[in-house]
Amino acid sequence: MSECNELQSNSLEKKILYLIAAGVFVFIFSYFSFANPIVPYDGDDWNYLGSYRAPVPIWGSWNPTRVLPEILLPLTGYIAAYVVYPLIHDYLLSITIVTSLFIALTITGFFVLLTHTFKNILDVKTYIAVGLSLIFLALHFILFLSKSDNNMYLLFTFNLTTIFYYLIPDFLNCSLILLFITHQDFNTYFFNQLTDVKKCIFIIAAYFAIFSNVFCSEILGVYCFTMLCIAAFSMFRNFSLKKNTLYLFIKNQKIYISILLVWLISLFMEAHGGRAHMVGPSKMDIGSAFQFFLSLTMLINHRIAAIFLVIIIAMGIFLIKKDSALFKQTKLLTTLVYCFIAIFPMIIVSLLAAAKSVPFYAGIPNSMYGIFFLVLFSLLLCTGFLIKKYRVLSLLMPLGVIFILVFLMKGIPVMPSNTSHLTSNQCLTIDRAIIQQIVDADKNGKDKIDLKVPVWSGDNWPHSKDFVKSLPRTLYKHGIISRPIQTTMVKDENFYKQYEINIKK
Repeated sequence: MSECNELQSNSLEKKILYLIAAGVFVFIFSYFSFANPIVPYDGDDWNYLGSYRAPVPIWGSWNPTRVLPEILLPLTGYIAAYVVYPLIHDYLLSITIVTSLFIALTITGFFVLLTHTFKNILDVKTYIAVGLSLIFLALHFILFLSKSDNNMYLLFTFNLTTIFYYLIPDFLNCSLILLFITHQDFNTYFFNQLTDVKKCIFIIAAYFAIFSNVFCSEILGVYCFTMLCIAAFSMFRNFSLKKNTLYLFIKNQKIYISILLVWLISLFMEAHGGRAHMVGPSKMDIGSAFQFFLSLTMLINHRIAAIFLVIIIAMGIFLIKKDSALFKQTKLLTTLVYCFIAIFPMIIVSLLAAAKSVPFYAGIPNSMYGIFFLVLFSLLLCTGFLIKKYRVLSLLMPLGVIFILVFLMKGIPVMPSNTSHLTSNQCLTIDRAIIQQIVDADKNGKDKIDLKVPVWSGDNWPHSKDFVKSLPRTLYKHGIISRPIQTTMVKDENFYKQYEINIKK
């Protein structure tokens, strides 16, 4: 009878988890589709939506190892153009919908893994693990909420392209870390417990996680490096004169060693790519990178920071007093130690990556996501322990989650996801005005046109010469126009007036 009740309880908990996960999916999809829609707008967006590459690293190319984004982004474009567009008859909205779909699927999968990890490490009920996971995701929206408008947030991207170059790879790499944390002897778990199908899925996921973006793959690489250092320290601490000590170390750490080696190869290839040579400074500017990162941390909401401080102090007291409830949680303590150790090399590698490329990247959340992930995950593990120790907190947690969700529903004045600092609707209006010129030229049988675009500073980004070349090429590949059209950029001072667009630059 008890076994039957336990099975029913587990079944109910699974249903609750997947119901909440469905809610997360709907929320994320709606946010990026309607509340703060991601739209194709600049030269990068239109270039990569219509480009394609082989699904392998290419030595000496512009982006040698950025396989995942340069496969997923054009796939998004083709699905939007040939599957969704025929159904809804809105080309730009189709791209937004498919992009939001990929974001929602990625974050929802991460949410489910995160919930399982919290439940496994803390040994708590599903509803508590779900609550912690919801708080974790909610912090992505409110962590930097410190101004009346233009607030940074952890899911912020500069354009549609960086969704695929940063946001999705960030969550993919962190999802793999969650697997390592849940199964702390992952090497044994992989070879002895996973089916061949699941092994293949893991290998494919690890491949695309590594060959995505250095700022994202460093999350996986640094964590594997940390685990190998811990294992090596343990080996030397228990050192014996056995000849097979090194062999056993390699055998027991094959997964971490393999991932780390492939990651280092990807770094070497990326360092010799075209973009690295053009964008990266001749010398590392670590000082500027650190200043940008420090400025980012200063944006953290003071009230949230105060709550975190209380949690840290509480855990410190329990550690000093050697609280029996805490020290019985072996998995929890081990995980906290691993995360604490990993944070330091994560900070160093993230700052070095920014210093070598563009120091400003250190002030963007998605470039430093590995640091925030480890910190927030550790703090919520501590929160979970406190909730488990003091049952009254578990009763108050649902109210806290509801409060955060209501707060989010009111709307958060976040920074727009485009370099022109315009609203999504304004970007759409500009897009449609430019695209209509090309569509009209196609209808009139023209092969060449002067394409009028808004006037911006410098090379006229986001509507530069690259944009003017990429847009008609992508429209042709997507079947929006019937012929290739050559375009010449014409910067039009009267663009907004001519197309009746109400924008104040």
